[in-house]
Amino acid sequence: FLYSRDSKNYPRVGEVIEAENKEHLVGLNQVVYIRSNESLQVGERLTVMGSLYKFDRNGYSGDVIQYQGVVEVTAPMADNTFRTTVIKSLDGIKGNPWVSREEIPAFGDNYVGRPSDKKMQLIGGGLDNATRIFGQSDIVFFAGGANSGVRVGDILGVYKRRDVRYGHVRVKKNPVPIAHVKVFRTEPEIASAFVISSNDVVVPGDETGAPTITAV
Repeated sequence: FLYSRDSKNYPRVGEVIEAENKEHLVGLNQVVYIRSNESLQVGERLTVMGSLYKFDRNGYSGDVIQYQGVVEVTAPMADNTFRTTVIKSLDGIKGNPWVSREEIPAFGDNYVGRPSDKKMQLIGGGLDNATRIFGQSDIVFFAGGANSGVRVGDILGVYKRRDVRYGHVRVKKNPVPIAHVKVFRTEPEIASAFVISSNDVVVPGDETGAPTITAV
């Protein structure tokens, strides 16, 4: 998801400092050590998060943050260090991640949610700044968030902006949505969403509007 500030300021309860066998990529059932100034309890589960890349496109900037997995505290150690075991791995634990009590959102490729006709413009997504084409199961970012009335769980249609794609055209906007998205995180001016379905590629400049599916 897109975080509009520096990830160093993201709320956290500790840092991952090392893997048991010094691996650079840690998966399910492996051991990692974390350091925290909080009194963590054996059995407590924490979400592992990390910064993926610096987002800077279409007048918006911030850090793209990735949910990496979940660890469970197995033993306290000296110097505010805790031994943990990876109990859920999404794409491996890597880089310089931190731990949080925030739960990983249920992205869900379903239409359960509130249908919304809020207008937002797609500004990017994916794994880097260079990616410009998105489709089903991708994560995308929109200019427009909580301040625009957008909420987590909203279902929106995505409409092709032909004038943005092709320049001078007689018909600026396709009247039928080419994709549907589900919002899983909002900030005041930004929303991150999961592409539930798509019958054409979506690109920066495309715009949200009313969905044509029935959300429940």
